[in-house]
Amino acid sequence: MTDPSTSYLLQQLCRDTNTLWLADESSHNIWPSLANFVPALKVMSNRFDLARAAQTQGISALFNDWQFDAGSRFDNIFLRICKEKAVNHHLIREAFLHLHHGGNLWIAGEKNEGIKSIWEYATHVFDTTARLKKHGSTYGGALTKSSGPSLDEANIYHQIQIIGEWEGVSIFSKPGVYGWDKVDAGSALLLEHLRTESALWTNAKNMLDLGCGYGFLTLASGWLPCEKRVATDNNAGALLCMEKNARERKLAVEVIAADKGDEVKGEFDLVLCNPPFHRGFDIDGDLTRDFLIAAKQKLTPNGVAIFVVNSFIALEKKMGGVFTSARTLVDNRQFKVLALKH
Repeated sequence: MTDPSTSYLLQQLCRDTNTLWLADESSHNIWPSLANFVPALKVMSNRFDLARAAQTQGISALFNDWQFDAGSRFDNIFLRICKEKAVNHHLIREAFLHLHHGGNLWIAGEKNEGIKSIWEYATHVFDTTARLKKHGSTYGGALTKSSGPSLDEANIYHQIQIIGEWEGVSIFSKPGVYGWDKVDAGSALLLEHLRTESALWTNAKNMLDLGCGYGFLTLASGWLPCEKRVATDNNAGALLCMEKNARERKLAVEVIAADKGDEVKGEFDLVLCNPPFHRGFDIDGDLTRDFLIAAKQKLTPNGVAIFVVNSFIALEKKMGGVFTSARTLVDNRQFKVLALKH
């Protein structure tokens, strides 16, 4: 089902205008609608699954970490606001720079998503007094490029930066990656207890970091005896950070863009996963189960998948019909770590 903010933006599309649709986590089930506006319409997304879905509908789609082509210019750009403030600010600035004079940036979102503060930022960049309007449960409107930009701050969105260290080596990450500015406490708990469970990994020849983010589970488990390491994620920025962290650790890792590992070939003796339980602004109860199914498909018959989730998530119930064996390694009432087997 298309959310109201996306529906509002779809209603503003015009044929035969050079248009860019910025597709973030809320852009689902919209591709047949967008296909009606090709070839004038193009899609950009930092999510592998969305770019691929657009391409299957014959839409020209670019998958990257919101990197605009230097010479590209558009008549209209559409932004259904994202969850992360830094992403919204980056896209608004880039939209201004890549619109023709007189072109429009269309923005929509809901009040509890911070649309009003994002609109305020956009009016500052566009140097306009355009008003945000309410349309049912959503707020939206257009900002027209009519003057030079008011860009009085550096755009650091693409800077991969040090956000901490692990065992004396710096950890690198960037805005646009989930949990980008910290070491996830759940992932740290998983690694701490995995060390004490040598029977789970002594004979593991290969491992898969499923939904790797900036790569903490891979970079912090370099002590594992695996001959092959694969890390995969759906987010373009996460993949860039994973590659950077692997280089800094001098750790050989194959990094693959995929949706829940669907582009990863082969099976693995060990799968590590700290799965997301929400997509953008929406909490998706089936997302964790999707990762359970993906992990099972990637396991060797005698392999083990180590999952960490918030303690309130009933992983034992979600794994019904997927895994037959589950052992809780630790539950500290904030996070729990489970070892899952076929």
